[in-house]
Amino acid sequence: MFRKESYELPMEAIREMIINAHCHRCLTEDSSVQVAVYDDRLEVTSPGGLYNGLTYEDMLKGHSRLRNRTIANIFNQMGLAEAWGTGIKRIISYAEMYGLPAPEIQAFDSMFRVNLYRSNSPMAEGGSFAKSGRKIGERSEKDRRKIGEGSEKQRYGLNTTQQEILKLLSRNARLSASKMAEQIGISRRNVEANIKMLKKQEILIRHGSPKSGYWEIMREEK
Repeated sequence: MFRKESYELPMEAIREMIINAHCHRCLTEDSSVQVAVYDDRLEVTSPGGLYNGLTYEDMLKGHSRLRNRTIANIFNQMGLAEAWGTGIKRIISYAEMYGLPAPEIQAFDSMFRVNLYRSNSPMAEGGSFAKSGRKIGERSEKDRRKIGEGSEKQRYGLNTTQQEILKLLSRNARLSASKMAEQIGISRRNVEANIKMLKKQEILIRHGSPKSGYWEIMREEK
């Protein structure tokens, strides 16, 4: 008889993911905390890996190594952060209460990422990650390349994605946007948007048809 609304993803988990990202991010990195929404997941990435020898197993046991104690104290005074070291456990707990797949934690030397999967995700159908728990460590260079994709500028005037596109096209000028997206580890739409920016800067020129044509790199941006 009465309309009842509920969020697709637990807001408490999303809040914890963003708070944790700011409390533990490395402030010496040029990148910023990034929140990305995909068809199957919400992803929060912070620059800097685990701090001061902390491991994923330590986090699950409630241990914490605060990188930004002042920021964490401010969140605590605002009532947004509770006991140190419980954020990841709460994120996993909220996902479980919502009947969602277990969140995926990715920790590398230069970044830390939490993926909160939707109920329509392949992870919800008994994938190996959902069964075996979190995998930490070096998975592939593709994960590293995702940091800073988009509009953030790198030291050579191009963002990471644009540099990777030029690198791939210097090896094979006939690569499609789909192939580049697969090799970089991002969406085709992201690749197409960055190609458009490279064309606007007259760094890339397209010759021929979309199917049989090729790309020409006019200049190297430095």
